[in-house]
Amino acid sequence: MTIAHTQIAGIVACLLLTIAPAAHADDVKVFLLGGQSNMDGRAQDADLPAHLQGSQNDVLFFHQDGNNTLGTLQTGSGDDFGPELSFGFEIKQTMAGETIALIKHAEGGTNLWEDWDPNGSGAYQRFKHTVSLGLAALQAAGHNTEIVGMLWHQGESDANVDHANDYEANLTAFIGDVRNEYGADLPFLAGEIRRRNDMPESFIVSDAIMAVAAADPHTYFVPANDLTFDGVHSWHFDGAGAVTLGERYAAAFASSQSVPEPSSLIACVLVSAVVVIVWGRRSRAAKISPS
Repeated sequence: MTIAHTQIAGIVACLLLTIAPAAHADDVKVFLLGGQSNMDGRAQDADLPAHLQGSQNDVLFFHQDGNNTLGTLQTGSGDDFGPELSFGFEIKQTMAGETIALIKHAEGGTNLWEDWDPNGSGAYQRFKHTVSLGLAALQAAGHNTEIVGMLWHQGESDANVDHANDYEANLTAFIGDVRNEYGADLPFLAGEIRRRNDMPESFIVSDAIMAVAAADPHTYFVPANDLTFDGVHSWHFDGAGAVTLGERYAAAFASSQSVPEPSSLIACVLVSAVVVIVWGRRSRAAKISPS
Protein backbone atom coordinates (compact mmCIF):
# COMPACT_ATOMS: atom_id res chain seq x y z
CA MET A 1 0.00 0.00 0.00
CA THR A 2 1.37 3.44 -0.93
CA ILE A 3 1.36 6.51 1.30
CA ALA A 4 -1.42 7.99 -0.85
CA HIS A 5 -3.52 4.86 -0.43
CA THR A 6 -2.92 4.91 3.31
CA GLN A 7 -3.97 8.56 3.53
CA ILE A 8 -7.14 7.97 1.54
CA ALA A 9 -8.03 4.95 3.66
CA GLY A 10 -7.52 6.98 6.83
CA ILE A 11 -9.71 9.83 5.63
CA VAL A 12 -12.51 7.50 4.50
CA ALA A 13 -12.45 5.58 7.77
CA CYS A 14 -12.53 8.78 9.78
CA LEU A 15 -15.41 10.23 7.77
CA LEU A 16 -17.43 7.05 8.13
CA LEU A 17 -17.02 7.23 11.89
CA THR A 18 -18.00 10.91 11.82
CA ILE A 19 -21.11 10.50 9.68
CA ALA A 20 -22.40 7.18 11.01
CA PRO A 21 -21.31 6.47 14.57
CA ALA A 22 -22.17 3.07 15.96
CA ALA A 23 -25.70 2.86 17.33
CA HIS A 24 -26.59 1.08 20.56
CA ALA A 25 -29.86 -0.78 20.91
CA ASP A 26 -31.09 1.48 23.71
CA ASP A 27 -30.23 4.78 21.97
CA VAL A 28 -33.16 6.63 20.38
CA LYS A 29 -32.99 9.50 17.91
CA VAL A 30 -35.93 11.77 18.71
CA PHE A 31 -37.68 14.19 16.35
CA LEU A 32 -40.05 16.86 17.64
CA LEU A 33 -43.08 17.91 15.57
CA GLY A 34 -45.00 21.11 16.21
CA GLY A 35 -47.29 23.65 14.58
CA GLN A 36 -50.94 24.00 13.71
CA SER A 37 -53.51 22.01 11.74
CA ASN A 38 -51.37 20.77 8.85
CA MET A 39 -48.90 19.30 11.32
CA ASP A 40 -51.72 17.99 13.47
CA GLY A 41 -53.14 16.24 10.42
CA ARG A 42 -56.18 16.88 8.27
CA ALA A 43 -55.65 14.39 5.42
CA GLN A 44 -57.99 11.46 5.00
CA ASP A 45 -56.95 7.88 5.82
CA ALA A 46 -58.51 6.73 2.56
CA ASP A 47 -55.76 8.58 0.68
CA LEU A 48 -52.90 6.72 2.35
CA PRO A 49 -50.66 4.67 0.07
CA ALA A 50 -50.40 0.98 0.97
CA HIS A 51 -46.95 1.20 2.56
CA LEU A 52 -48.19 3.73 5.14
CA GLN A 53 -51.33 1.88 6.17
CA GLY A 54 -51.28 0.22 9.56
CA SER A 55 -48.68 0.58 12.28
CA GLN A 56 -45.00 1.30 11.60
CA ASN A 57 -43.62 -0.92 14.31
CA ASP A 58 -40.05 0.27 13.84
CA VAL A 59 -40.84 3.92 14.64
CA LEU A 60 -41.89 4.95 18.15
CA PHE A 61 -44.52 7.65 18.53
CA PHE A 62 -45.79 9.88 21.33
CA HIS A 63 -48.35 12.66 20.85
CA GLN A 64 -50.74 14.81 22.79
CA ASP A 65 -53.83 12.89 21.66
CA GLY A 66 -52.41 9.50 22.55
CA ASN A 67 -53.45 9.36 26.22
CA ASN A 68 -49.83 10.11 27.11
CA THR A 69 -48.71 6.62 26.17
CA LEU A 70 -45.80 5.56 24.00
CA GLY A 71 -46.76 3.56 20.95
CA THR A 72 -45.77 2.99 17.35
CA LEU A 73 -46.35 5.36 14.46
CA GLN A 74 -49.80 5.06 12.86
CA THR A 75 -52.80 7.12 11.81
CA GLY A 76 -54.97 8.90 14.32
CA SER A 77 -52.57 11.57 15.56
CA GLY A 78 -54.84 14.34 14.28
CA ASP A 79 -58.28 14.24 12.69
CA ASP A 80 -56.71 11.74 10.32
CA PHE A 81 -53.04 11.97 9.39
CA GLY A 82 -50.30 14.52 8.82
CA PRO A 83 -46.75 14.48 7.46
CA GLU A 84 -45.47 12.30 10.32
CA LEU A 85 -46.39 9.02 8.62
CA SER A 86 -44.30 9.46 5.49
CA PHE A 87 -41.59 11.29 7.41
CA GLY A 88 -41.24 8.38 9.84
CA PHE A 89 -41.16 5.86 7.01
CA GLU A 90 -38.55 7.77 5.00
CA ILE A 91 -36.32 8.79 7.89
CA LYS A 92 -36.16 5.18 9.05
CA GLN A 93 -34.76 4.24 5.65
CA THR A 94 -32.29 7.11 5.79
CA MET A 95 -31.17 6.30 9.33
CA ALA A 96 -31.03 2.53 8.99
CA GLY A 97 -29.81 0.86 12.16
CA GLU A 98 -31.06 3.67 14.40
CA THR A 99 -34.08 3.55 16.67
CA ILE A 100 -36.37 6.46 15.76
CA ALA A 101 -39.02 8.20 17.87
CA LEU A 102 -41.36 11.06 17.03
CA ILE A 103 -42.90 13.32 19.69
CA LYS A 104 -45.69 15.49 18.31
CA HIS A 105 -47.77 18.31 19.70
CA ALA A 106 -49.69 20.45 17.21
CA GLU A 107 -52.82 22.56 17.67
CA GLY A 108 -55.06 23.67 14.84
CA GLY A 109 -55.76 27.38 14.51
CA THR A 110 -52.84 28.50 16.68
CA ASN A 111 -50.66 31.48 15.84
CA LEU A 112 -46.99 32.18 16.46
CA TRP A 113 -47.29 35.70 17.80
CA GLU A 114 -49.30 34.64 20.88
CA ASP A 115 -50.02 30.90 21.12
CA TRP A 116 -46.45 29.79 20.37
CA ASP A 117 -44.83 32.81 21.98
CA PRO A 118 -41.94 31.52 24.15
CA ASN A 119 -42.95 34.01 26.82
CA GLY A 120 -46.61 33.06 26.75
CA SER A 121 -48.66 30.35 28.42
CA GLY A 122 -50.33 28.77 25.39
CA ALA A 123 -49.54 26.10 22.82
CA TYR A 124 -45.77 26.31 23.21
CA GLN A 125 -45.93 25.53 26.91
CA ARG A 126 -48.24 22.60 26.19
CA PHE A 127 -45.83 21.45 23.47
CA LYS A 128 -42.93 21.46 25.93
CA HIS A 129 -45.04 19.51 28.41
CA THR A 130 -45.79 16.88 25.76
CA VAL A 131 -42.08 16.67 24.89
CA SER A 132 -41.19 16.18 28.57
CA LEU A 133 -43.78 13.41 28.90
CA GLY A 134 -42.59 11.77 25.69
CA LEU A 135 -38.95 11.81 26.72
CA ALA A 136 -39.88 10.43 30.14
CA ALA A 137 -41.88 7.61 28.51
CA LEU A 138 -38.95 6.71 26.27
CA GLN A 139 -36.54 6.74 29.17
CA ALA A 140 -38.92 4.66 31.30
CA ALA A 141 -38.87 2.10 28.49
CA GLY A 142 -35.10 1.86 28.84
CA HIS A 143 -34.02 4.19 26.04
CA ASN A 144 -31.32 6.85 26.01
CA THR A 145 -32.80 9.82 24.19
CA GLU A 146 -31.16 12.31 21.86
CA ILE A 147 -33.24 15.05 20.22
CA VAL A 148 -31.88 15.38 16.69
CA GLY A 149 -34.33 17.65 14.88
CA MET A 150 -37.62 19.54 14.88
CA LEU A 151 -40.31 19.68 12.19
CA TRP A 152 -42.43 22.83 12.11
CA HIS A 153 -45.49 23.63 10.03
CA GLN A 154 -47.35 26.75 11.06
CA GLY A 155 -48.06 30.28 9.87
CA GLU A 156 -51.55 30.21 8.39
CA SER A 157 -52.97 31.90 11.51
CA ASP A 158 -50.36 34.65 11.22
CA ALA A 159 -51.18 35.38 7.57
CA ASN A 160 -53.15 38.53 8.27
CA VAL A 161 -52.57 42.27 8.08
CA ASP A 162 -51.83 42.55 11.79
CA HIS A 163 -49.13 39.90 12.16
CA ALA A 164 -47.68 38.75 8.84
CA ASN A 165 -44.91 41.34 8.82
CA ASP A 166 -43.78 40.20 12.28
CA TYR A 167 -43.49 36.55 11.35
CA GLU A 168 -39.79 36.56 10.46
CA ALA A 169 -38.77 38.10 13.79
CA ASN A 170 -41.20 35.91 15.72
CA LEU A 171 -39.99 32.73 14.04
CA THR A 172 -36.36 33.65 14.66
CA ALA A 173 -37.09 34.18 18.36
CA PHE A 174 -39.08 30.96 18.55
CA ILE A 175 -36.28 28.89 16.99
CA GLY A 176 -33.84 30.46 19.40
CA ASP A 177 -35.94 29.36 22.36
CA VAL A 178 -36.39 25.85 20.95
CA ARG A 179 -32.61 25.53 20.72
CA ASN A 180 -32.16 26.85 24.24
CA GLU A 181 -34.46 24.05 25.36
CA TYR A 182 -33.37 21.17 23.13
CA GLY A 183 -29.95 21.78 21.59
CA ALA A 184 -27.85 24.71 20.42
CA ASP A 185 -27.55 23.71 16.75
CA LEU A 186 -30.70 21.63 16.52
CA PRO A 187 -31.78 21.26 12.87
CA PHE A 188 -35.10 23.09 12.47
CA LEU A 189 -37.16 22.08 9.43
CA ALA A 190 -39.71 24.78 8.57
CA GLY A 191 -42.46 24.01 6.08
CA GLU A 192 -43.90 26.53 3.64
CA ILE A 193 -47.56 27.45 3.96
CA ARG A 194 -49.85 27.72 0.96
CA ARG A 195 -49.51 30.95 -1.00
CA ARG A 196 -53.16 31.87 -1.53
CA ASN A 197 -53.96 34.56 -4.05
CA ASP A 198 -57.02 35.53 -1.99
CA MET A 199 -54.78 36.08 1.06
CA PRO A 200 -51.70 38.11 0.09
CA GLU A 201 -50.33 37.93 3.63
CA SER A 202 -49.70 34.22 3.07
CA PHE A 203 -46.94 35.23 0.65
CA ILE A 204 -45.38 37.41 3.36
CA VAL A 205 -45.36 34.55 5.85
CA SER A 206 -43.89 32.04 3.41
CA ASP A 207 -41.23 34.54 2.35
CA ALA A 208 -40.44 35.09 6.03
CA ILE A 209 -39.91 31.34 6.53
CA MET A 210 -37.55 31.32 3.56
CA ALA A 211 -35.66 34.33 4.91
CA VAL A 212 -35.16 32.74 8.33
CA ALA A 213 -33.82 29.57 6.71
CA ALA A 214 -31.50 31.57 4.45
CA ALA A 215 -30.04 33.42 7.45
CA ASP A 216 -29.56 30.36 9.67
CA PRO A 217 -27.31 27.44 8.61
CA HIS A 218 -29.25 25.02 10.83
CA THR A 219 -32.75 25.98 9.65
CA TYR A 220 -34.09 24.33 6.49
CA PHE A 221 -36.92 25.56 4.30
CA VAL A 222 -39.29 22.80 3.15
CA PRO A 223 -41.21 23.90 0.01
CA ALA A 224 -44.88 23.01 -0.06
CA ASN A 225 -46.82 25.52 -2.18
CA ASP A 226 -46.73 23.19 -5.20
CA LEU A 227 -48.40 20.34 -3.28
CA THR A 228 -52.08 19.40 -3.50
CA PHE A 229 -54.72 20.71 -1.12
CA ASP A 230 -58.27 19.65 -0.24
CA GLY A 231 -59.93 22.68 -1.83
CA VAL A 232 -59.34 25.73 -3.97
CA HIS A 233 -59.23 28.06 -0.97
CA SER A 234 -58.16 25.57 1.66
CA TRP A 235 -55.05 25.73 3.82
CA HIS A 236 -55.02 21.97 4.33
CA PHE A 237 -53.05 19.42 2.36
CA ASP A 238 -54.94 16.49 0.93
CA GLY A 239 -53.60 12.96 1.35
CA ALA A 240 -51.08 13.11 -1.47
CA GLY A 241 -49.90 16.54 -0.32
CA ALA A 242 -49.39 15.43 3.29
CA VAL A 243 -47.47 12.34 2.20
CA THR A 244 -45.15 14.33 -0.07
CA LEU A 245 -44.66 16.96 2.62
CA GLY A 246 -43.44 14.32 5.06
CA GLU A 247 -41.06 12.97 2.46
CA ARG A 248 -39.67 16.47 1.92
CA TYR A 249 -39.11 16.92 5.64
CA ALA A 250 -37.11 13.68 5.63
CA ALA A 251 -35.07 14.84 2.65
CA ALA A 252 -34.38 18.17 4.36
CA PHE A 253 -33.12 16.42 7.47
CA ALA A 254 -30.95 14.10 5.38
CA SER A 255 -29.39 17.14 3.71
CA SER A 256 -28.61 18.61 7.14
CA GLN A 257 -26.58 15.50 7.95
CA SER A 258 -24.82 15.01 4.61
CA VAL A 259 -21.70 17.09 5.36
CA PRO A 260 -19.73 16.65 8.60
CA GLU A 261 -18.98 19.70 10.70
CA PRO A 262 -15.78 21.50 9.61
CA SER A 263 -14.12 20.64 12.92
CA SER A 264 -14.75 16.97 12.23
CA LEU A 265 -13.24 17.24 8.77
CA ILE A 266 -10.15 18.96 10.17
CA ALA A 267 -9.81 16.24 12.77
CA CYS A 268 -10.04 13.59 10.07
CA VAL A 269 -7.32 15.24 8.02
CA LEU A 270 -5.06 15.54 11.07
CA VAL A 271 -5.60 11.92 12.02
CA SER A 272 -4.87 10.84 8.46
CA ALA A 273 -1.68 12.92 8.43
CA VAL A 274 -0.48 11.22 11.61
CA VAL A 275 -1.22 7.83 10.07
CA VAL A 276 0.83 8.72 7.02
CA ILE A 277 3.78 9.99 9.09
CA VAL A 278 3.84 6.88 11.28
CA TRP A 279 3.45 4.58 8.30
CA GLY A 280 6.23 6.37 6.43
CA ARG A 281 8.65 6.14 9.35
CA ARG A 282 7.96 2.46 9.83
CA SER A 283 8.36 1.85 6.12
CA ARG A 284 11.76 3.61 6.04
CA ALA A 285 12.90 1.81 9.17
CA ALA A 286 12.00 -1.53 7.61
CA LYS A 287 14.05 -0.72 4.51
CA ILE A 288 17.25 0.09 6.43
CA SER A 289 16.97 -2.69 8.99
CA PRO A 290 19.52 -5.51 8.48
CA SER A 291 18.02 -8.62 7.01
